[in-house]
Parts: sequence; C-alpha cells; structure tokens
Amino acid sequence: EKRLSTKDGMVKTSGYLESYAEEGLRTLLLAEKHITDEDYEAWQDKFGQVADEMEYGFELVGATAIEDRLQDEVAATISVLKEAGIKVWVLTGDKIETAINIGYSCKVLSNDMGQHIIDATEPADISDQLLDAHKEHRKSKLADHGLIVAGDTLLQIKQKAEVVQLVKDRYPEKRTLAIGDGANDVNMITTAHIGVGISGLEG
Repeated sequence: EKRLSTKDGMVKTSGYLESYAEEGLRTLLLAEKHITDEDYEAWQDKFGQVADEMEYGFELVGATAIEDRLQDEVAATISVLKEAGIKVWVLTGDKIETAINIGYSCKVLSNDMGQHIIDATEPADISDQLLDAHKEHRKSKLADHGLIVAGDTLLQIKQKAEVVQLVKDRYPEKRTLAIGDGANDVNMITTAHIGVGISGLEG
C-alpha cells in the first residue's frame, strides 16, 4: 500500500485477497504507473542504484490468485520427521490465511491442536500476544500446539535464511535441516547445517 498513489479500490481488492487466501491460493497484486519517455530515460540512466525511485505512485489494477501445489508426499514426509522428534517450521511469504491452509495441507496443523496466531507489528503488542499464547498453552489440555507468526511480525527476521540462523544461534547444540524447491529458498538451504534443494514445481 505504501507504493500506491491512492488507496482507491484497496478495500474491495483486500476482500478479494482475503477470499483467495482462505482458499489456499497464492496472491499477487497488479499495479501500473504512466511515465513519460523523458522520465524513463532519466531513470534508466540511474537504474540499479536508485530502482526504488520508480516504484511508487502506482495505481492499483487488480489482483490474481494461483494454486500453490505442494510437492508429492510432503504431508507424509513431514509426519515421519515429526515422529522422529524433529521440530518442524514451515516458512512461507504468503498471507496468513494461505499459510494456515498450507499448514493443514502438509499436516503441520490440525483441528486437534491448539493454534496461536501472532500478527501484531509493534514490539509491545507482539510480546503481549506471545505471553497470551504461552498462558493458553499452559492451561490447555491439548497435547500439540501450533504457533502461527505473520510475516509482518518478524520485523528483524525478513528472510527465511535469518529464521534458520536464529535457531542455530539460539540452540547451538542442535542441527538444522532446510528443504526448499524455489529460488527464494537458496539462502535458507545454504544457511542450515543440512540443506536439501528439490527440483520440482518451482524450479
């Protein structure tokens, strides 16, 4: 939203995004900006150093959604890893509704576990939500619990690789395993003690 010239249509489009995400679809916003030949030529000369100068003042065009299919046997594989006592995190850049659906699809989440959503953006609010989740966890009689953290909440952990590094730094005696099938997973894979890259649906 920060890069849009106006918020016209954003409320309606947000409704579409929420609906798509609840169906487990990966979403993408479309926007446009009209510039003169002179503006483009002046900008092109500086491209690479000041690319962000061009990426503002957009007019929202719409939104799209595509199915983000899991690799074959993902759910069964994660189930085996969990049975072996391995702690499993699923890292995705999707909206939180889509992430929850992915969690169900790969059997990381289920209706039989407690679910705690952390979606605040201010440090104090994040702390309060974490404390509330901890209290609910201690009071609950459920054996399993899932912690669902929104991407905007991870203020200082913007990349998948940094999440892996956080775990490595916090638990130096443990070993990390990262598995991915996309170009944006490479840094995460190389940061982990053991990295596995899968050639599949995303390349």
